Amino acid sequence: MSIKKLFFLGLFSVIFAARLLACPCGCGAARPLSLSAAETWKFRLELSRKYQEDLVDINGALAKDHGPQGIDTTVFGLAYAINNKLSLSGQWSVERNWHRLSSSDYSAGDPSFGMQYVLFSPDLDHFYFPTVNVHASYKHSISKGKNEQSERPYLLDIHGNGVSEFVPGFSVWFAYASWSLGLSESLQLRRSYEFENEVAKETRQMGWGQQRQVTLAYTFFGFGQILGIFSSEYKTEDQVNEVRQQGSSSQRQEIELVGNIRIGVQKSLGISLKRSGFYLQNRNTSRNQTLGISYEQAI
Repeated sequence: MSIKKLFFLGLFSVIFAARLLACPCGCGAARPLSLSAAETWKFRLELSRKYQEDLVDINGALAKDHGPQGIDTTVFGLAYAINNKLSLSGQWSVERNWHRLSSSDYSAGDPSFGMQYVLFSPDLDHFYFPTVNVHASYKHSISKGKNEQSERPYLLDIHGNGVSEFVPGFSVWFAYASWSLGLSESLQLRRSYEFENEVAKETRQMGWGQQRQVTLAYTFFGFGQILGIFSSEYKTEDQVNEVRQQGSSSQRQEIELVGNIRIGVQKSLGISLKRSGFYLQNRNTSRNQTLGISYEQAI
């Protein structure tokens, strides 16, 4: 592989790895952490705080959120490159749900395992061709989910959705000079589960989810980069005993700003701000804001 091609592949891998894209509420498995062409291992540590605000009902109207006021999450991620096209990754997190009127609740988050494969990567002489990646991840549910009975006020002991998920997807990246444009799409496929209440045992199936994402990035070579990310998520209706539950589908729009700065050889710091549920059409979701800081080191 030529030096130009290695550089081109490395640029896209760094941009694509800007965020793990984990969902603190457990609504989706994390996208695999990527490596550049010159890297074999990469470690990532991310600290974030999500401030819960209002709930958004099926009609898009706001209602009071009776859950935690905030969620603090510490994420550990590790990636390994098998070759210059295929990489494997995993992540694990610790979460703290808090409310000013009650003591905090801590829990291990749901671990995720993923892979990414570079289908096509042009060299700099053919910049008008996109880089195409496919990825897949699996989230294994271990934390207490929304399908279980809460034993704490403000649902402080609920740390996920209680369902394991498989998330396949792909991304397409275009670049010119310092500018890059990324388009990606993924599906969230969830396992069914048994739920027993006072009346009978039920089989429940959460609807499948779809996420589309547009990313615009500007790279300061040798210094860092800034990214603007718009995401749109949609979930189909849930089922109980194979009967669709009317009004259980959901829709959410997110906007995120990310800045990364190089602090050493193969070391970088990142800061991010994400606003969910504030823009365009949202229903059966929540409004929240998330502040995050991350550290990455490659070998």
